[in-house]
Amino acid sequence: MKYIAFLIVICALSSNIFASDGSKLRIKVAGASSTQYLCVSQVGCININQGRSRVLPINSGEVSYIFLANGKNYRMYPQALPSSCNVNVNGNQTLVVSGKVAKAGKDNMKINQLRCSVVNT
Repeated sequence: MKYIAFLIVICALSSNIFASDGSKLRIKVAGASSTQYLCVSQVGCININQGRSRVLPINSGEVSYIFLANGKNYRMYPQALPSSCNVNVNGNQTLVVSGKVAKAGKDNMKINQLRCSVVNT
């Protein structure tokens, strides 16, 4: 049941990944396993390892959340947004999310040194 609920949430958050107006996402997050996903508003959830090798289309808008999701244990880990991630992404801009996945406590994860930047393309 947890697996089905996790898949539904991931699919719902990822539903708009292919709709784009020229805005893009580049992931530069190190230290992730193949079962970890980065979830970003205006984007959805993307496997971090697969997302690092390409630039992904996103919808324009304000970044209102970023969190990690673990496909192995079906848990989601909210991430406090630093000021660099409180941005609007407009058409023909690329949102670059960088940092490093690390353990935070017993079973929690977080992105250390989370940074966002918006680059005109």
